[in-house]
Order: sequence, then C-alpha cells, then structure tokens
Amino acid sequence: MLRTPEGGFCAPSVATAFYRCPYGQPGDRLWVRETWGSPDADHPLVDDGHNPEPGDRVVYRANKSDNYQWSNCDTFVWRPSIFMPKWASRILLEVTDVRVERVQEITIDDIEAEGVYRIEDGQDCGRDTFLNTGNFLDLWDSINAKRGFGWNTNPWVWVVEFKRVVVIHTPAGLPITESIAASGS
Repeated sequence: MLRTPEGGFCAPSVATAFYRCPYGQPGDRLWVRETWGSPDADHPLVDDGHNPEPGDRVVYRANKSDNYQWSNCDTFVWRPSIFMPKWASRILLEVTDVRVERVQEITIDDIEAEGVYRIEDGQDCGRDTFLNTGNFLDLWDSINAKRGFGWNTNPWVWVVEFKRVVVIHTPAGLPITESIAASGS
C-alpha cells in the first residue's frame, strides 16, 4: 500500500492511475544540471564581468578536458548545478515509463543503472555480487533511513525510466532533437 498525500493508503495500481508522479510523466523532458562555468563570463581575464548568457562558451566540471584547461586558475568560478540555466545544459532526458514498486524489488540491472558497483581492492567484482555486498542497501540507508524510509521498512518508491535525447544544433543555431537507445532509471 502507498501513503496518499491525504494520509490514507492505496494500492500501487491505484497510485499510478490517480496520483501524478512528482518526477515526471512519460513524454516529459528533463534537463540535467551539473557544475559548470563560462570562460566568457567567469574567467578573471574577462573585463566586462557579465553574467553567462546564451551564446557564451560553457565548460563542465565533470569534463576532464575542460577541468584541465581551467583548474589551474584559482579564481575561475565554478557555478553550482542548482544555478545552471536550461540553455547551458548538455544532457536532455525523456521520461519513458513511471511506476511504483517496493524498494526491495530492485533488480541487478536497476542497481547497475543507479551506478552502484561492488569494488574490492580496486577490482570490479561483477554484476552478480551487487546485492550480496549491500552497497546499494548502504547507499539507500545513508540517504533515506533518517527520514524513516530505510531499506528494512521496504518503502514504496516511484521508478522513473528515461532515455537520453540528443540535441543537435543546425548552423543557424536551431535545435533538432533525436532520441537514442540508451536508457536508465
């Protein structure tokens, strides 16, 4: 049973039929925010000191080649992901499915899609050992147990599946989108 916003309970099939997932519906597009900067606006050698705007160059902290170029400058401003405008995002996702399930129903493929791997002495121990190590369980509890949604309570969760959408810009700057096969949850 799922707890409703009014404090009652309902079955998972009822929840997906009557309650809107707060994370999106199939067909919704989500843009991913990440730590970023703009050499055109944030570099100390730029005199005009303007805020980044569409058309400015954007570098991403996760991109090692961009990091290398700007990390030697102590005064370069990395902007937190929460302040990334939509125009600066390089990753667009499309929601393909939304459902509810108990957290302990997670599959090995789902754990892999969440990015959790078993590592011992720097070696990947393989997909079949994910659940045995408790790495996902430990991660889940570190985020959710203090709020009363620990692994052992086996709470209902929203499962949101998506695919990446590639955005290609024409020479005139007009965006063209194309879905690709990769998906995640």
